Amino acid sequence: KKSVQELDPTYLVDGVARGTGSLARHAVGGFADSASLLTETFSKNMAVLTLDRRYAQKRDRSKQLRLNGATTVTLAGGVESGFVKLVQGFMEGVTGVVKAPMRGAEKKGIEGFAKGIGKGLLGLLVKPIIGISDAATDVMIGVKNSVENATGDQQQNLTLDRNQFRPRRPMYGRDKVLRPYKLEDAAA
Repeated sequence: KKSVQELDPTYLVDGVARGTGSLARHAVGGFADSASLLTETFSKNMAVLTLDRRYAQKRDRSKQLRLNGATTVTLAGGVESGFVKLVQGFMEGVTGVVKAPMRGAEKKGIEGFAKGIGKGLLGLLVKPIIGISDAATDVMIGVKNSVENATGDQQQNLTLDRNQFRPRRPMYGRDKVLRPYKLEDAAA
């Protein structure tokens, strides 16, 4: 057993730094995960308020980020998916104003047409809100995964080995051309 004085203090500093980084990553990841669950629940409940069973079932079938490989989604993927769902929400709301009265008229005539107008106008208000909430959910899933998976290779490039004075020299391009050393290129 070694006493504290015999130990190298750089190990202590390195351990505290890694522990603090892990705490910060998991705190942000936990917050983002909680926020995504809240917005997802909000969206699901709002989908019921549209009174459009087809829309609610379509939304349930297309839950890709949470169920199908959510661990591989990055922040960029979450923003991209969120933007798509935002546009879909607005498009569903606008097209529902036309489709809902037509479906209602086909099923129940004038009475169905009147109900369809009501459902279409309700969807025009609610579906864009659902799109915004779905976008927020996807972005939060991307934030969580980007932050919590920022270990290993990504951090390895930014830390130096104990015997290493500077990061390894980067090789540029397909032909691995040597250029003058730049710390920014080596640490990126």
